[in-house]
Amino acid sequence: MEHTPEALRTRSLCIAAVSGDPVAIQFVPETLLSDEMCLLAVVRGGLRLVPEERRTYELCLAAVNHGGKGM
Repeated sequence: MEHTPEALRTRSLCIAAVSGDPVAIQFVPETLLSDEMCLLAVVRGGLRLVPEERRTYELCLAAVNHGGKGM
């Protein structure tokens, strides 16, 4: 996803990318970043991947429930 031009990054492409590799969340444009993508990143890779300003109680709880990865 890092090499995909921003103009071609759609919501569905971003969800697929984050599902396959949670680190891809760092390349999701802010306008497309959703709670769903943040949750996918937390469950698959840990809370550390989600921008601090997007971290919610629910995401922190999901991180704890999934082994505390990336906290």
